[in-house]
Amino acid sequence: MEIRKNKLGMKALAGLFFLAAALTLCVCISVGIQYLREKMEEYGQIAFSYARTAAEYIDGDRVLFYLETGRKDDYYWQVRDFLNASQKQTNLKYYYVFIPYEDDLVYLWDADNKEGACPLGYHEAYMEGGEGTCRKDLCGRSP
Repeated sequence: MEIRKNKLGMKALAGLFFLAAALTLCVCISVGIQYLREKMEEYGQIAFSYARTAAEYIDGDRVLFYLETGRKDDYYWQVRDFLNASQKQTNLKYYYVFIPYEDDLVYLWDADNKEGACPLGYHEAYMEGGEGTCRKDLCGRSP
């Protein structure tokens, strides 16, 4: 009889151990997911603060001139230098200004001055989901 109680006690102890391990795993996963969500939201807010800063810095009345003529004046280079310095100071991977159109987007400034940077007037197709994101974020509504 004593042996049965001992085996039953060991099974109960093993069950409690596995239950505790499962609960610990679930709590760790839940905390990790919540942490990831909060960080993504924080990084999104930071990125949009840089976008708002650039939008306040750039004279919107000049944007169409650059797009229509393709000409670059001193102010154009001043904005590019501002974006480039901001990108370096903040370690942003990408920092550029574009105009969204229905089928694609057109670059005005690319802070990156390395080979492969998008020149003024360069057309590029939206990445998957990019058009909806642009419309939602720029217009405050989904397409």
